[in-house]
Amino acid sequence: MGRPSLREKLLDAGVTVLHQRGYSASGVREITQAAGVPLGSFTNHFRSKEEFAGQVLDRYMVAVLEIAGQTLRDPSRGPLRRLTAYFEAIGTIAEPLEWRFGCMLANLGLELPVHSEMLRERLAAAILDMTAPFSDVLVEAQRDGEVRADVPAADLAVLVLSAWHGALLRAKVERHGAVPDMLARTLPLLLRPDAS
Repeated sequence: MGRPSLREKLLDAGVTVLHQRGYSASGVREITQAAGVPLGSFTNHFRSKEEFAGQVLDRYMVAVLEIAGQTLRDPSRGPLRRLTAYFEAIGTIAEPLEWRFGCMLANLGLELPVHSEMLRERLAAAILDMTAPFSDVLVEAQRDGEVRADVPAADLAVLVLSAWHGALLRAKVERHGAVPDMLARTLPLLLRPDAS
């Protein structure tokens, strides 16, 4: 297997740098330094920082959707257990980092829509991509009588993800885990079967 190309190094570094620093605070110099590549290589591979951020977002979403696939689509677990497994999996990544960085999707969503229509559209598409596996697992949970059936599963998925992103924001500020609070307090309120 050959060495990664400069483009691949830049995208890998971009995931880390943009996730940790945000779009506005991440300069091309910081990105190329993190990638260990010459400064000029950035413009050889990307027309703009905006285009680069879109491709970084795509790369980040591949990793997030892989976690979603491993947890939310795991047939060995019941639907609600799959849902909690997703949040626990994210927790195992974020906990050692003291929840400092939150979710890149949410971070960029707070920062970019005013400045870039292209990135706003990519973020909107990423949110839809993220919502689909949650909606699917909630359809199964409704069918099994594990969650409320008076609200469409797609709407519940939006509520759960919105609550999760709020929990991540709070964890980022307070520097402690969002997972226990989300699982113990928020999910039961949103999903309890006796609400229907």
